[in-house]
Amino acid sequence: MKKIFITFLILFSIIIQAQEVGYATWYGNTGSGSRTANGDKFSENNLTCAAASHYKFGTTLRVTNLSNDKSVIVKVTDRGSAISKKTNKLIDLTKLAFSKIASLSTGKIKIRIEILKELIE
Repeated sequence: MKKIFITFLILFSIIIQAQEVGYATWYGNTGSGSRTANGDKFSENNLTCAAASHYKFGTTLRVTNLSNDKSVIVKVTDRGSAISKKTNKLIDLTKLAFSKIASLSTGKIKIRIEILKELIE
């Protein structure tokens, strides 16, 4: 029984560590031919995001809007210049990704991020 409890605590702590709550905004057309920080061509019509450096490029994230429980799965391809621990802004979603979970006119939403697949750089 003790081994089961310890295993449960370890798994629970891993799950908790893989989630983060904060705010998201969206970013759109940054100019013709612009590139993301990882070198990909930027498109506001991709399901991608700009995130803080503790999310490695290529990592797949589930981003859930806490006000309506809608979620979208995105890939980290960029770094956000406005990502800030001070304001708890964690991520910039592309226009398409944001529109899947909130109205673009909302601008900023409270979200939960879950790591689905993390790449090692």
